[in-house]
This record gives sequence, structure tokens and C-alpha cells, in this order.
Amino acid sequence: MKCFINKCTLNDIDKLIKVSIKTFSDTFSSSNELENMKNYLETAFSKEKIEKELKNQNSSFYLLYSGTDDDDGVNSNQSEGPIGYFKLNDLDAQGSDNHEDTSNSVELERIYLMKEHQKKGYGQFMIDKAIEISKNKQRSYIWLGVWEKNYSSLEFYKRNGFIKFGSHTFIIGEDHQIDHLLKLDLTNK
Repeated sequence: MKCFINKCTLNDIDKLIKVSIKTFSDTFSSSNELENMKNYLETAFSKEKIEKELKNQNSSFYLLYSGTDDDDGVNSNQSEGPIGYFKLNDLDAQGSDNHEDTSNSVELERIYLMKEHQKKGYGQFMIDKAIEISKNKQRSYIWLGVWEKNYSSLEFYKRNGFIKFGSHTFIIGEDHQIDHLLKLDLTNK
């Protein structure tokens, strides 16, 4: 498996929106009502909202690309387009759900991968990169929210050492869902 990430700029906004809608829809459409999903996608991944997030100096998006055997793993062939992405929030860009000092943590707000690329090691690559970036910021832990019914993701985070420390409500359209809040201690990694 060859892959690499590129930090997004405003020039990547259309690619980011496209991969966001595709990955979120593929992951959650079968578990949510069509109208709720439609409303959520239009709001969460609107050009205006994503542009605002990209302009926030404490938020960073990273697009994931698959490579080929002759790629060097840095900024190689991007003709296929991104196959996933993750978003990290630092300092005041974090959600308020971590209940601790945000100067000591990084929030992994989103980590999504195209369905056809799952279970091939790309998710592990992204979580490893998110952890590496957070450690380079000298933060003590990384945290995230994951839907209580997303069993494969919950298992993935458990395998990576994340532990539950709370929960919060996540709203999709009119549907109020529960996310488990998980964190990973980075001080011993």
C-alpha cells in the first residue's frame, strides 16, 4: 500500500467537498432517513462552511491519496483524486466537548475513507499521521467523537488505544444521535 497526504488549501475546496459528501454518504446513508441526510450534507459540507473551516488557522484538513509502486510517498500522482481525508482542530477550533484545557489537546473532528479503500491499511495510515501531527504540536492527547452505532470505527479506535471519556449529541437533520467521546494519551507514545 502506497499513499500520502497533502494539507489542504483553499485551492482544494472542491475536492474536499466532493470527498466529504461521498465518504459521509457511503458511511451513514443506510442508517439515516434520506431527508435528514440530505439536510445534513447540504449544511455540513456547503462551500461557505468548508471555506470558513479552511480559513481557520487552528483547523487543518489533510487529503489522502493512494500512490503507485514508483511513488516516493511525498507529493506523487494525484490523478485518481483523494480517497479520504482527516481534519484536526487545535486550540479554540476544538469542540467544547473535551472538557479540558484545549491548549493540551487536538481534536480529530473527521476521518473518512472511500468505502472501496477501507480495510486496506489507509485508515491506519491516517490515524498514525493524525497522532504524529498532534505529537509534533506537543499535545498530551488527541480526542474525537464517534457514533455509538459505528461499531467498526469504535473497534478501530479501541485497537489504537483510544478510551471513552464521555458522550455528546450529534444532530443529523432532525435526528439526535449519541457520539462516544474517545481520547488517546500521547505522552507515552
